[in-house]
Amino acid sequence: MPCPHIQDSPSNRNIINLSQLEYTKAKCRIEDSSCNLCQEIITVEKDIEEAVTRLKSLLSRHQRLKTELNHNHSPVIRDLPVEILSTIFCSCLSEHDGKPVYGNFFVPLKIGSVCRTWRQVAWSTPELWTIFHLQRLFRTTSEVCDQYVMMKEWIHRSRTLPIYVSLYEYGEENANLAKEADGCDCWNKTLELLAHCCDQWKVATLDLCRASFEYIASNFKLKPPTWKLTLGTDEAWDNVTDASGVLNLWQESAFGANQITVKFNRSTRFMHFNIDWQCVTEVNAESWPPADCTILLKQAPRLVSCTFTEIDDFWEDSQPIVGLPIVYHNSLRPLSFNCDISPAGFFDQVALTSLEEFGYSPRHGSYSPDDDGQILMSFLCRSGFRLSKLSLGENRFTHEFMVAVLNTLPSLKHLSLSFSDTNTWAINSFLLHLATTATSSSETDGQASRFLPRLEVLELRECRYDDFPWGSVPDVFGHPSELGMEGRRPLKLLVLPGWGISPVKGVPSDVVARLVSLQEAGFCINFLDKSRQGEVVPVTWV
Repeated sequence: MPCPHIQDSPSNRNIINLSQLEYTKAKCRIEDSSCNLCQEIITVEKDIEEAVTRLKSLLSRHQRLKTELNHNHSPVIRDLPVEILSTIFCSCLSEHDGKPVYGNFFVPLKIGSVCRTWRQVAWSTPELWTIFHLQRLFRTTSEVCDQYVMMKEWIHRSRTLPIYVSLYEYGEENANLAKEADGCDCWNKTLELLAHCCDQWKVATLDLCRASFEYIASNFKLKPPTWKLTLGTDEAWDNVTDASGVLNLWQESAFGANQITVKFNRSTRFMHFNIDWQCVTEVNAESWPPADCTILLKQAPRLVSCTFTEIDDFWEDSQPIVGLPIVYHNSLRPLSFNCDISPAGFFDQVALTSLEEFGYSPRHGSYSPDDDGQILMSFLCRSGFRLSKLSLGENRFTHEFMVAVLNTLPSLKHLSLSFSDTNTWAINSFLLHLATTATSSSETDGQASRFLPRLEVLELRECRYDDFPWGSVPDVFGHPSELGMEGRRPLKLLVLPGWGISPVKGVPSDVVARLVSLQEAGFCINFLDKSRQGEVVPVTWV
């Protein structure tokens, strides 16, 4: 049964309703229906029929004239074949890192608003209709109905191409607004539409209330996207205590042969969804407890990349259970771990033997840096990986401890450190240590010993360039003639933070001369300009 509110859609305004012509005529008492009223009705109905025919003819002519007018006024519309127009329209789609961007959702609508010819071409070009971005609206009773009608057409126009689905439902912010009226099931019908085309999903973001997830789990079985899946909610979900609370959205228990990325937003947890982790290669998780992070590594042997953000215990017991076997993972390459609690609940339980890139942002506020440092050191020694990139967020580790940690990572090529913007002494101490260890030294056993012997890129974040210890930088790089010299650290790039970069003032002229000569020799001393979306800008001094 159609929704009773769809007929209120603005698209149905200005339509002449001819349904009154479909009626059962009363039998005339006069033979052959020859009374005056019957004859008058017959005449009026004939006039209406002629008027409708005339109106259809006029509308058709009006459409043709508008098309001819567009062709006459615009040679672009007139001269280009449909295939060329379609190609041009597809070139309006944008990508970022090989993926379509959110703004592509509006491209076919903007093109279709130009003229009928462009609209016909756009409507018949399925490549323009592969981005579905829908947020459930509650402002009026008909908005969800309108969304359903629009989505139905949108899916039809995409034909069989792979599609990118983003579906959002924010229940809390709409709690005081009117929901759909009784008898409206357009939101569920929208979910049904998307479920029926799930075999086309390449990327899917489902950020829904639990009621919608439960509706999907009860009525459909989805085929997971072939590339990336994001699950999220703005509700606070309870912990799952038994299997009955786990949502099973999928056709099969396993995802299939495709390797995909799974991302969890906000309150969605490892235990809320039934997912076979055997084929998952990348996970981004937010606000998990440490135990979930450890279980993930245990159940996802093919995991290659992982990001854990705002890890917290949420008043649960996050301390590691003594006596549990260490979880060894041999596939993970990059790991980013940001926590608001002690990291012991995770790092004391795992060993990541193949890790190549590691980012760690410790908790802020009241904590013991000594404890965090020991936990980190034990994890590094236990894993024994050959790390090429390390990123440490702002911390309160001592200079001696930082040196000790970095001494365990001789394979490091890229080092990113965050210092407090007031801790110039710590930055200077670290730069001086780099300068004094820039070349190899021979120990008594004849083995070369050096601090960070393969380091090529040094990135210092959160520091202020106006009081940066520029005088230590030339000694870190060495003399320009030493670029590429055997036995010297291959460091050739220093990156500093900045915002609205301007030339640095107040640096002694002799230091500026040495810095400029290093740049001329091929050493890079750059700002990462946050005001230009991370554009790299060479440092200048005045």
